[in-house]
Amino acid sequence: MKNSDDVRFSFLACAISLSFMLICMFVFISCSGAPKADLSASSFEGDAPFTVNFFNNSQNSDQFKWDFGDGLNPIMTNIDDPVSHSYTKAGRHTVSLTAFRSGEFSDGDTNSIEIFVNSGPLANLKLEPPLLEVEVTKRQLFKPLFSDEFGNIPSNVEFEFILDGEVGQINRNGNFVAGRVAGTYSKSIKVVAFDGNVGLEAYSDVTVIPGSLDHLAIEPEETTINVGQSQKFTVTAFDRYENTIDGLVYGFSANVNSGVIDSDGNYTAGTITGNCENCISVNVTDKSITKSITASVIIKQ
Repeated sequence: MKNSDDVRFSFLACAISLSFMLICMFVFISCSGAPKADLSASSFEGDAPFTVNFFNNSQNSDQFKWDFGDGLNPIMTNIDDPVSHSYTKAGRHTVSLTAFRSGEFSDGDTNSIEIFVNSGPLANLKLEPPLLEVEVTKRQLFKPLFSDEFGNIPSNVEFEFILDGEVGQINRNGNFVAGRVAGTYSKSIKVVAFDGNVGLEAYSDVTVIPGSLDHLAIEPEETTINVGQSQKFTVTAFDRYENTIDGLVYGFSANVNSGVIDSDGNYTAGTITGNCENCISVNVTDKSITKSITASVIIKQ
């Protein structure tokens, strides 16, 4: 059984040891100080893809959170971990580093720097619209769309438009006016884009369609046939520039005393002879515009 002196000595020793531990912890915390985030980079501006090496110069910390400012998920590192990041999105990116002690993120310190990424060289080019159907003499805006391999828009691209054939006219801004000759023009509009030593081409196919119905032509305009004989009448529709308009439905009719005609223009002469002027009539409607034409028949015995 311990005597009272031994007990007092043990108590005093424990008190001294505890005080020493508290003093050491206080000294450690006081000397180490609060976390201080500090970072630098191997380079601050470049063209995409732009790879940057980052350097962690933080103090009083053992855990670090990096946010590279381009929308990708932040990463966690230790003090000695090498940190690099490759940027493909052009623009200004704020890189932030949060330094903290393990389990004490809310007491950490954050610092940041700016990284500037320029677009890369011209890599993609297309012309909008790539396919165009347009009425004669109507207008359409063509626009070149260009980017680097990551979708960034280069800032120093120059371009020009080139036309092929009778498709129409286009100015340097891409304002196109269709010509007067209907038809299909493959790769008729070309844009050439230049970015330094890089040159690309893109094309659009244009189909110029006829304009509004303007007039009709009938063949034959006059014919001589015998009683009971047949004759085929053909009608063609034109716009004002003499482009033929296809796909219209024609309404044929004949003078009741001259014979009969079907919906395809097949006419059979009646039994009454003589000169039947304008006895064949044709009507057609296109987009609310109606036109008509006639033909004459001389019926002989």
